[in-house]
Amino acid sequence: METYRRYIEKKLSLEEQIAIERRAAAHAVLIEVRACVQEFGFTSAQIFAFDANSTVRGKRPARYFDPQTGATWSGVGREPLWIRGKDRERFRLAPAHARAGNTVDDDELATDQQTA
Repeated sequence: METYRRYIEKKLSLEEQIAIERRAAAHAVLIEVRACVQEFGFTSAQIFAFDANSTVRGKRPARYFDPQTGATWSGVGREPLWIRGKDRERFRLAPAHARAGNTVDDDELATDQQTA
């Protein structure tokens, strides 16, 4: 039993030494990374770039819209019944950047109606 206790004490001592050395190494690595970023002018986007192999993906933007139901489809995957066999161009949405400039908020609409 005495041998077991010595091993446990030695294990705890080694874990403390590992933690101390890890903190020292982490500090040195951080200084080196900061120096490289400054020297080469990297941006955070370059350093923390999206990993193409990542399984986390955002929702794809809608490319098609059904005016009867309000349903949308990104154009990827199995086509929904409301568009199947029909001309897709009838349902195609304008690109987001084209729609962004054509929006009218409720305040503008109310002001236009009052002046008319």
